[in-house]
Amino acid sequence: STNITKFITTKSIVNHVFLMIESNFLLPSLLIFTSVCIALFQRINEVSQTPYMDEPFHAPQAQRFCNHDLTWDPKITTFPGIYAMAYLYSKISTIFTSALLYLHDPCSSLMFLRSLNILFAVSSLIVFYLIVKKVHWNRGESFWNVKSINLSTFPVLFFFNFLFYTDAGSTFFVFLVYLLILEGKIKSSALASLFAISFRQTNVIWVAFFVAEDNIKEFHLETKLEENTPGSFHLFSKFLTWTLRNLARITNRFWSHLLIIALFFVFVIINGGVVVGDRQAHAPVVHLSQMFYFVAFTQFFRIFGFPLHLYQELTSFSKFIVHRVSSPKTYFVSLLVLVAGTLAIHKFSPAHLYLLSDNRHFTFYVWKNFFERFSWARYCYLPIYIYSFRSIWNSLRQNRSFVWCLALFLCTAATLVPSLLLEFRYFLVPFLIISIHSGGESQTKIGIVFQTLFFVIVNA
Repeated sequence: STNITKFITTKSIVNHVFLMIESNFLLPSLLIFTSVCIALFQRINEVSQTPYMDEPFHAPQAQRFCNHDLTWDPKITTFPGIYAMAYLYSKISTIFTSALLYLHDPCSSLMFLRSLNILFAVSSLIVFYLIVKKVHWNRGESFWNVKSINLSTFPVLFFFNFLFYTDAGSTFFVFLVYLLILEGKIKSSALASLFAISFRQTNVIWVAFFVAEDNIKEFHLETKLEENTPGSFHLFSKFLTWTLRNLARITNRFWSHLLIIALFFVFVIINGGVVVGDRQAHAPVVHLSQMFYFVAFTQFFRIFGFPLHLYQELTSFSKFIVHRVSSPKTYFVSLLVLVAGTLAIHKFSPAHLYLLSDNRHFTFYVWKNFFERFSWARYCYLPIYIYSFRSIWNSLRQNRSFVWCLALFLCTAATLVPSLLLEFRYFLVPFLIISIHSGGESQTKIGIVFQTLFFVIVNA
């Protein structure tokens, strides 16, 4: 266990931390972010001293693990990664029991369990910084610093940093997988993948996406096709053909990731599904509208990254619509898109019982006020979905290839479409990936500052 921990943290994270501290750029942000998190953490635990929302399931399960009781709560549907991590965290903390003034059994304290996610939140800030530095290598320290703060303060992620939920740890390990692949540390990345999947099963899809991204880069390098090459499904088929031709080389490089993915699918077959607990409440469905909700959700937050250019954005979209109806061919294609979208909304927009009845979640009020009040309202949002998708796609295409963008949306669909429940937390990873890779006005420093200020206002 000690060797594994040293393998991941010492080689992959700690050295980077010292390098960033020496740069004098991350240190102030890291200190400010950590101080704010600690202050809010203390205040939240003063106000909310009892388990909140899903914590009545998560906290007792972690406490049983800490007491070597593996009894499983059937209402819990995720792998026990967070509970195993809480156990490890409690064992490490007992070494410093007298200094930290914790009880002999740290896990008996809800505040202690919640504090684990503060560590994940701070660690995620560092990981985000390193990823942004890799992806936007030519932008400079100030951009990397501001963008990492921006990602860390995203409201859906920031809120759950202060509760004993899986999201903070899941996000940290998913993007640690990405960082390690970007750095070429394939074996370490595979090990991090195990942790990511142990926090949330659908993270296996993001592991696959990051492996695919590495190969998409190789595809463009070998075929001499630039990432800004006009894309088509023919280009995607070329990538699939290239993948089959180079399967042996890809397997040799990513055998550990592929083994993990294969073992996960064996588990799904044996288990009869992805979830490990309450299968009835989380049975897989075909929920195509999840992609509509996701692009609208993503665009809503993206808009605050380019408020001064929103008029140009809408003008561009209106010109696009005029162009689409100006010729019979494009008009017919547009009509098919509208018909397909309308049918998807009509046939594949189920509402989970939790969405209709659990008023502790923000989505309850979104559904009640924007979708349920009038039966026809959901169809009226189709132009917004189309606008949102087009804006996101065009922004990504400024920095990434057609194949990369298509792979991203296919993986997003694979995580969202089978889910009956509309839950903004499920949008977290693809939103952050889009935020990292988008181009245009949303990636200017002033755009990031505007968006971060909006995030702070929402968090407040």
